[in-house]
Amino acid sequence: MAKDACEQGRIFLNDKPAKPGAEVKVGDKVFVQFGNGSLLVEVMALTESCRKEDAPGMYRVIE
Repeated sequence: MAKDACEQGRIFLNDKPAKPGAEVKVGDKVFVQFGNGSLLVEVMALTESCRKEDAPGMYRVIE
């Protein structure tokens, strides 16, 4: 799904269209367009593996 969204130009990484293989770093801003809405988040943490309980601390919703 993420690959398709990137290829359709619906995901931006730091204000540039994201490519499916783009590496995300702490501090990056990710903008996602979906349906009638959109979401802008800042990456706060990255780990090799993540439990569902840890996910909310890994990003901050900006708008």
